[in-house]
Amino acid sequence: MQAARFYYRIVSFAVIICHVFAGFQFWLKLPELDVPHVWFGQFYFLLAFSLICSLLLFVYKYTQITEKIIFAIQVLLFLLIGYAEGSYLGVEFTLLAALILETSAYFPLIQSIFVTLALTVITLLAQRTIVAWGIPLSSVSLHDLLLLGGYACILAVLANALHLAIQQLEGQIRSVERLEKAVSQLIETNIEFQQYAITASEQSAVHERKRISRDIHDTAVHTFINVIMLAETVIDSIEAQRENVLQILQQLITLAKEGVRDTRQALRELRAIDEASLKGLKAIQQLCKVFVESTGVQVNIAYGNLPWEFDKDIDLLLYRMIQEGLTNAFRHGKATRIDIHLWIFETDIQTELIVRIRDNGQGASHIEQGIGLQGMEERLQKVQGHLEAKNVPNGFEVSAWIPLHDRENFKQLNGK
Repeated sequence: MQAARFYYRIVSFAVIICHVFAGFQFWLKLPELDVPHVWFGQFYFLLAFSLICSLLLFVYKYTQITEKIIFAIQVLLFLLIGYAEGSYLGVEFTLLAALILETSAYFPLIQSIFVTLALTVITLLAQRTIVAWGIPLSSVSLHDLLLLGGYACILAVLANALHLAIQQLEGQIRSVERLEKAVSQLIETNIEFQQYAITASEQSAVHERKRISRDIHDTAVHTFINVIMLAETVIDSIEAQRENVLQILQQLITLAKEGVRDTRQALRELRAIDEASLKGLKAIQQLCKVFVESTGVQVNIAYGNLPWEFDKDIDLLLYRMIQEGLTNAFRHGKATRIDIHLWIFETDIQTELIVRIRDNGQGASHIEQGIGLQGMEERLQKVQGHLEAKNVPNGFEVSAWIPLHDRENFKQLNGK
């Protein structure tokens, strides 16, 4: 719709220029016209009325009945203005050009062709010897009539061709927008699918570890327990004087007990492995890798002085912030390059994690908080952080400040 709106504004501006130029033509030609002085005020009154109708036609262009009524009044004003011009066709041709432009812009193509032809024929038929204010006005020569008709037809063809081209352009723009939306949705789906595949692979590995731990428990542990029980039975039944055998069996019991203890410890460690093996910066690395492979957009990320992990809430918040920033830069900004800078800034008062996501996209003429930015803002508010989005030279930038309340914990994570 942007191309169509621009076209209508251009037509409206051209029509205004035509009216102003017609007034200037009449003022230059007035000394040569054999008309009474009263016609001077009447002419400019009718011209101003016609201009007002043109502006109303622009406002009510989508209301068919009102549009046709206004246009009919404008045609009547055009005929009244041209009635007293005699053999001079300059003013009439200028106002006829304005009518042709309006017809091609506000009427469907077939209607526009018929209306333009009708206007041209009516204008030509009106050029005859008439009497105005008791003064006979000379008629227009055949040569001038042919010129007027020819120029009117040429202008009508060009104006309608332009309108048709604008309509085709508008259709192509809508098609491109639909394709961009579809591509964006496919890319998001692809990213989500790859992330799901990664998660599924990790979950599969976790399930496999658990299965192995169950197998160890069902075999090795029970075997060791049986060894212990058999050894203890031998000890109870053997004669006291056979100390060397007792010593060997006691060693067997000790080794079996140690084996059970070590196996159980291994099982506990195996089961204690976090199911979400990708955390913190590793998860962000994987996110950026999947995004680059899916979109072809260049992503540069600087991790600064960040530790590999924060607590679960900060890790998730940082991940979602970068995920949303990447998606917005690609979908809305049409960016081909995205730079991400992460840094922890410490003062005596507080410690903040600063996130800056900058792209080389088209920016935003008017920044509104859509679902994405609003979601970022809401997540940051939960940790007393804040968000800033702004246009920058050759792109757009989103910045976030995340307070790190547990400074000692951060120092331990960062090795300080």
